[in-house]
Amino acid sequence: MGEEDRTCDRVSSSARGVIAARVRAVTTMLLAASALTSVCMAAAAQESDDNRGVSGLPESGSVAPDRRDVQVAQAAEQTRTYAIPAGPLGPALNRFADESGLQLVYRAEIANGLRTDGVQGAYAPEQALQRLLAGSGITYRFTGPDAVTLARQLAQQNGAPQPLDPIVVEGERGDDGEPDDGYVSTRSATGTRTDTPLIEIPQSISVITQDRLDAFDISTLNQALRYTPGVIGETFGNDSRVDFLQYRGFEEGGTGVFVDGLQLRSSSFAEFRPELYGAEQVDVLRGPSSVLYGQGTPGGLVNIVSKRPTVEPFGEVEVLGGNFDRFEGRFDLGGPVFESDSLFFRLTGLARSSETQVDFVDDDRIFIAPALTWQPRDDTTLTILSSFQDDETGSTNQFLPAAGTLTSNANGFIPTSRFAGEPDFDLFDRTSFSIGYLFEHEFSDVWTIEQSARFDRLDVDVETVFGGGLAADQRTLNRFAFTVDTDANLFSVNSQAQADFTTGPASHTVLFGVDYQRYDFDETQRFGGAPSLDIFEPVYGSDVPLPPVTADSNIVQNEVGLFAQEQLTLYDNLVFTFGGRQDFVTSDREDRLAGTTTDQDDSEFSWRAGVVYLFDNGIAPYAGYSESFLPIVGTNRNGEPFEPETAEQYEVGIRYIPPGSDISLNLSAFHLTRENVRTPDELNPLNQVQTGEVRSQGIELEAIASFDFGLNVIAGYTFQDVEITESNAGDEGNRPVTVPEQLASIWADYTIQDGPLTGLGFGAGVRYNGETFGNADNTLEVNDFVLVDAALRYDWQDVSVAINAENLLDNRYVAGCNSANACFFGTDRTITARLSYRF
Repeated sequence: MGEEDRTCDRVSSSARGVIAARVRAVTTMLLAASALTSVCMAAAAQESDDNRGVSGLPESGSVAPDRRDVQVAQAAEQTRTYAIPAGPLGPALNRFADESGLQLVYRAEIANGLRTDGVQGAYAPEQALQRLLAGSGITYRFTGPDAVTLARQLAQQNGAPQPLDPIVVEGERGDDGEPDDGYVSTRSATGTRTDTPLIEIPQSISVITQDRLDAFDISTLNQALRYTPGVIGETFGNDSRVDFLQYRGFEEGGTGVFVDGLQLRSSSFAEFRPELYGAEQVDVLRGPSSVLYGQGTPGGLVNIVSKRPTVEPFGEVEVLGGNFDRFEGRFDLGGPVFESDSLFFRLTGLARSSETQVDFVDDDRIFIAPALTWQPRDDTTLTILSSFQDDETGSTNQFLPAAGTLTSNANGFIPTSRFAGEPDFDLFDRTSFSIGYLFEHEFSDVWTIEQSARFDRLDVDVETVFGGGLAADQRTLNRFAFTVDTDANLFSVNSQAQADFTTGPASHTVLFGVDYQRYDFDETQRFGGAPSLDIFEPVYGSDVPLPPVTADSNIVQNEVGLFAQEQLTLYDNLVFTFGGRQDFVTSDREDRLAGTTTDQDDSEFSWRAGVVYLFDNGIAPYAGYSESFLPIVGTNRNGEPFEPETAEQYEVGIRYIPPGSDISLNLSAFHLTRENVRTPDELNPLNQVQTGEVRSQGIELEAIASFDFGLNVIAGYTFQDVEITESNAGDEGNRPVTVPEQLASIWADYTIQDGPLTGLGFGAGVRYNGETFGNADNTLEVNDFVLVDAALRYDWQDVSVAINAENLLDNRYVAGCNSANACFFGTDRTITARLSYRF
């Protein structure tokens, strides 16, 4: 790295002028944090000298592969037949060296704790090596006709589900200068908190790669989850404020979103909404997961992986435009800091000005995310991540009546653009800030420690007027006024030690950890009546009086979790996963309106066990059991604190990842039960008791493939039978509101690989959402709907032009209802054009 001439790309002075005022504080804190940690990390790096081993040549550092000489191509063309099974990477590399005739030069410790999917079939040596190292974060370069040097890629692991970038393969680079990764991912740390092949995880998990995010021009989780089975991102349709997520029939509930392995807690209206232009990928883990992540809802979680600094310098600028007067500018820069071989940066940001499909509601955003990585030695890495985001929008959820949205009333249908609020009153302003770090140090061939920590700050100011049902004339909308002022501070830290070793025919990955989270949430709400509105011929400008305070509270919650996990592999085929966790949670709630304080202590043990059998042909059946818990702040009519909600899941499935291909198939069946659900107290309906239970069971199918001739395919199907099995509310035996029984989707895109139209790509997809119910009685039916998406793209050298269309046929539909007075339109046809330049 130090011998190469590198250029550190910088943001243009004009771009800095636009965003400088907003990011000055973030950058100052970033540099201060880097200086503070440098002394400690240098000491840790020095300690590792006594534990280092070198295989072959002296250490070469963590560098990206260089361009090879022409003579290397001759060796790469020799086809051989390989039969290297999936298993630990170290022994697989030794076997590959024997079978290929290549001399591998690398540090012994870089393969610690890593596994490979193996290589089966006839390949040229370089092709076989690519498949052997796929997803490992290890790069290679030919230093002679028969000699190859391996090195760990920058930011491998660091608390992320995958390495920063896929392995760099010379000769297979796209026109934009970056590797063509496709839609298929083979590894993740989200399912185990260790870098593990997906085929070895005894639980359903999906990985939405960078290429998928780019192909759909995704900026929100709602959009990212559209083609993923078992999860819904648009439960209440088009929403400019937050993401209402639903996993296996259960709402996310403010605990199901993680960023870089740390929970992004939300409460009431204090909800973060991460900008996905700042993400490398999104992982979706379905089912209870408290054994690794602490408190959470039973359906699952998503983990967003932030963009990391890069070894190679690069730059990207984009300009977007679309209907609803959308205009957006983006940039993404990275590389060494002043040609350093140990300090690297990344700076990502955007500015957006846009209207929405609803009158008087904008969707404006400023986002910037500086990041810095310091890697003084191959065994020590520190990455500092930060972000600042400012949103100025409103509510596209208008709480409209079923009569006029689902069905026509005497006055016809209400337009999807109809605004039920007051332009001079309504607003939704949110400012969020985060700063944290990811640290990794390898003490020896066996032991590795990792620590990640982050502080998040959120300020939300909401004022809105919304609908409350129609009057008898079926056109006058009764309305209410609501305001909320929310502040939230969240601090999270996770520390873990990992040991990788073998005993006879068994290989072990043992994990010990402790994490801590403090959540401080302060909120004041106001609620009252507002002047009515003719929803069919609205006249705005009514004076809305400030409603009275209806809630004024502060909640401080502290959680400490101790966890351990063993991943045991026998004879390279039988993989067992065992894990347990003990959590201690304290919750202090001050009700300033009532003048009361409630203190609550909860503790819960959760565990998981699973087994996978790996056939050499890529088939892997699995079975698993997992649990979750969620503390409930509040008391019953006797003043006794509520017990935590708990859930348990049994899951069986089969994965098929054919050796030598970029194809991933997964079929799973699950039975999930949620207990201690609150339901009305029969003796006093104003209070609640925890005698409720909800059961979800079903099957999920996911197929993802990327073919060498330019075709990518995603297909998914979900059948979920969700039922309220115990309740005092008279809804026992019914399906919860907004939960569909079936989901299905398919997407395919193709890019021309040669000829005069090389780089031209086009794709299309279809999404189906089954019928739902809009009330607890299951008497209000919300129709199913089918949506069509499409994309067109052309890549030429460093320039790319793309057009994306959501709901191409402009299908008018209701995404869901909470009651007959609260229905929500889905997304209208949305078209975006994007011009990108990479340098």
